[in-house]
Amino acid sequence: AEGDDRLGQEAVYAERERKVIYERTVLRKAELNRAGHYTKGNVPPGYERARQAQRPHPIRPSALAPLVLELFTRSDKGTSIDDLTAWAHSLGHRWHKQSVGRMLRDRTYIGEVKVLLGGGTWVAGKHEPIIPRDLFERVQLALDGRRKGGRRPSADARTSSWLLRGLATCGL
Repeated sequence: AEGDDRLGQEAVYAERERKVIYERTVLRKAELNRAGHYTKGNVPPGYERARQAQRPHPIRPSALAPLVLELFTRSDKGTSIDDLTAWAHSLGHRWHKQSVGRMLRDRTYIGEVKVLLGGGTWVAGKHEPIIPRDLFERVQLALDGRRKGGRRPSADARTSSWLLRGLATCGL
């Protein structure tokens, strides 16, 4: 009987410690996030962590920042993600096509951070942007327009009710 009581007490203490660890890590990270600090794991290409005495370590543009800006500029001019990936490979960067696509959609480059708790909204960050906001918005529109299957039909478009709309694409 005493062993069962002791085991129950240990379970209560373990549960309390789990909650304390959660508050110390996850909630603190969310608090820093809402304040505009970058708290994700790896920083995106073009940024590096500034190793300073202050915590959390802020991020700052790295030597790759001009390359990221050129990537966005080329995408704005109509270069496909496949061609951007090949261009990066020619410079010695082994980024995958999916990585380049994620980079072009990442709002961290315009100086924002994603709040992890509370719906995943984006807030102004404490780090310096690499990409001007207007260039970022143009790239988003360009990426949406180059989506596989073409642009989405409007409600009154003649092809909006076609059976294979969005499934079949021209081979040429």
